[in-house]
Amino acid sequence: MDFLDPEKTKRHRIILFIGYFFLSIMVILISVLMYYFVNYGYSFNQGGKLIRNGLLFISTQPHPADIYLNDVLNSNKTNKHLFIPEGVYNVKLQRVGYRTWTRSVQVDGGQLAHFDYPLLVPEILNSTKIKTYATTPLFFSESDNHNRLVVGYKDTANYFEVYDISNTASPLVGKFNIPDSVLTNPNVNATYSVVQWSDDNTHVLINRNYGSSSEYIVLDTVDPTQSINLKNYQTLLKIDSVSLNNRKFNQFYLYSSSAHLVYSLNYSDNSSQPTQLLSDVYDMSDYNGSGILYATKDTKDSNLVDFNILFSGNTYLVKKLSKDTNYLLANNIYDNVPYVVLGVSDQNKVYVFKDPIAQIKSGPNVEPVPVQVLAVKNANYVSFSLNKQYIMAENGNQFGVYDIFNDHGYNFTSKYPIDAAQGHAEWMDKNRISYVSSGQVVIFDYDYNYNQLLNKGHSSFQTAFDSSDTYFYKLVQSSDTNVDLYKTSFYTPADQP
Repeated sequence: MDFLDPEKTKRHRIILFIGYFFLSIMVILISVLMYYFVNYGYSFNQGGKLIRNGLLFISTQPHPADIYLNDVLNSNKTNKHLFIPEGVYNVKLQRVGYRTWTRSVQVDGGQLAHFDYPLLVPEILNSTKIKTYATTPLFFSESDNHNRLVVGYKDTANYFEVYDISNTASPLVGKFNIPDSVLTNPNVNATYSVVQWSDDNTHVLINRNYGSSSEYIVLDTVDPTQSINLKNYQTLLKIDSVSLNNRKFNQFYLYSSSAHLVYSLNYSDNSSQPTQLLSDVYDMSDYNGSGILYATKDTKDSNLVDFNILFSGNTYLVKKLSKDTNYLLANNIYDNVPYVVLGVSDQNKVYVFKDPIAQIKSGPNVEPVPVQVLAVKNANYVSFSLNKQYIMAENGNQFGVYDIFNDHGYNFTSKYPIDAAQGHAEWMDKNRISYVSSGQVVIFDYDYNYNQLLNKGHSSFQTAFDSSDTYFYKLVQSSDTNVDLYKTSFYTPADQP
């Protein structure tokens, strides 16, 4: 019998082991192939055709909301991952009581398309009047963290109210007059404008104009007696512009446009002495708390200006542009990388540079190359969004926006003209832009998607938005003399948190 033959049994075992080996190899290969297919988004549709899928994640405020892909209701709602074939989709988000959010979305196979910013606006906005002012306020500004709102009121000289807008139940936290000892000529009529909030979000640098004079004051909104008046430095050095150094309330850059000089000042008391830093400067701004970004005359061509960075004792030339009277300078840090924005208004271009100093240091005679050029005619304002991901260049209703994370630029013209008294648009939050148009508050996403008219707003003042996008605060002209302060919810009464 064959099973008793040792040689045949041995050969049978060898054949069996070889079979098992090749079967194992096939299983491994199939597993690897399946792993590759699944992880890179491949699958078969119902017709047996090989397709590639991607992930789409959308979250909304409020949530959940219904998701429509190409007008077909998806079984999932927002704040869920959708595993769908790659392609371009028309996405609609709907929730009862809210305006529909829609945009075109590209889903790539094996990739995640992530949209965590949609804010659904109620169909009917619910507002609550907080206070009526008998005359138009002089001052309306919120801190950079969107938690503190300060309103200046002229019916009583130099009177201010402070609101903690993170406290929706009892936002008013203080009322005060700036002490006469802080002011020059405290009893004359004055106007105020905001220059910059400090990083502690309680001090704000303001410019007070009275008669034909002006003075820069660091207003302490917690203890106004500790406010700082920089008038003596202005008079002594012919200073006409003051900014915060590294956003610290007691560290300053002082600029004289007539002498083209820049000074630094670390203030402890009135005996503190400024130090001259630069000459021949046409405009400047703090460079990420550790240097200065500035425009200066070109040493060879009087028709050019050099945009330089003074950093760690060294000067780095970023770009040469034509001389003008209005220069655009901004910089910030996103994902631990510095970005510099610069331009000249009449050249209709705004340049965005990624870490220009690192580019210059990368080799001999290397000139920094911009990662984006935003085409905005006569741009007069540039700024970063609250999360630093987006850069906006703007003039009226013309916008250019650069998305750093996705390395993508947008240029668009809003159908809503900005009211002249606004001066410029502002970032509402991390992802949206806001201003007042024809007496109504306008908001839209960074790419001009989901542009929405809200309700009435005073043309002379920006709108304040709390840090959670639960409420926004605005002034409204209610009569020939009266101005009302309102808070308005981004939620329907049924959803109010």
